[in-house]
Amino acid sequence: MKFKNEDGTINAMPICAIFTTLAITLYILLFGVEIKQKADEIASDLNTTTTTSRERATISTCDGCNMNFIDNSVDIVINGQLDIGEILKLHKITMNNVTFESEDPTLFTVNAYKSTFVIKTGNNTGTAKIKAKYENVNVETTINVVNPSAGIVKFKYDYYFVTKGKEITPELDIYPYSLNISNIKYSRGNETIDVSEDEGKVSGNEIGTGIVKLQLGNVKDDAKVYVVKNYIKVKVNENGSFTEARSIKPAGDEFDIVVNFEDKDKENFDNLNLTLTFDNNQLGASVKFVNPDRAQNSYIYHVTLQNGATGTSTLRVTLSDGSFTLFDIYK
Repeated sequence: MKFKNEDGTINAMPICAIFTTLAITLYILLFGVEIKQKADEIASDLNTTTTTSRERATISTCDGCNMNFIDNSVDIVINGQLDIGEILKLHKITMNNVTFESEDPTLFTVNAYKSTFVIKTGNNTGTAKIKAKYENVNVETTINVVNPSAGIVKFKYDYYFVTKGKEITPELDIYPYSLNISNIKYSRGNETIDVSEDEGKVSGNEIGTGIVKLQLGNVKDDAKVYVVKNYIKVKVNENGSFTEARSIKPAGDEFDIVVNFEDKDKENFDNLNLTLTFDNNQLGASVKFVNPDRAQNSYIYHVTLQNGATGTSTLRVTLSDGSFTLFDIYK
């Protein structure tokens, strides 16, 4: 690169290039360290943000969540299998986020199955704890693995209701969990009802009182079946809505019920066709009509119990055609 032109004048281009190079070099020397520091600070900030984000991701999401086993101990038959959802109640927790631990895997294991977990027992009897954990919530109960020879099967209630021409399957109480009941045989006590021998389904033949029976080995039980023309329901308030129930254990001395009934022959029944009395009344209960409910053939009643009374009162609700139902109150 020439510093002079052919006519003897100075060529400014190389001089400008030299000064530019010197200026850039000087800027780098003066400010390069600061630029590097700024770059390091930015990188540090990014790393801090990432770390904070990860920390936030591990913060507990258990806002008011809870879980509990339904009892302090649970009996399960040997070589049995039980859905853990039957004995563990969850609130704001999903089952697949809970971890389980068996204190003695030789007695039982806990295995994932579809959207739940199952307890599988082995061939040995004994006792061990099962532990359930979700974040900082820890609960446990005792699992007793027992022999099937201790098994008991009975009807859950002393009586059932069925409409003439319709069918029900009476609920059973089975002990212990997972007991094999495939060999139960059912029968009837008279011709008021029909009973399927293997399934235990009961249908109403004629209005009246029938008897349903069961037998499993040496274990026997029976229950009454009332066949009625129109089925009557008693509903109680559960979590803000009225649900059919056979009994109630109220927290206080006053509560409301809803009585709902069928009207097969379109006889236009109303509350004047209902009679509410008590078969026994240890609680000194009284009942008073309030007003019609929004649903058809449904009426609201207010029940008042004697202050401080304990025991049982059985409410009998009777329709003018003779149909009736029973509802127990416990204190």
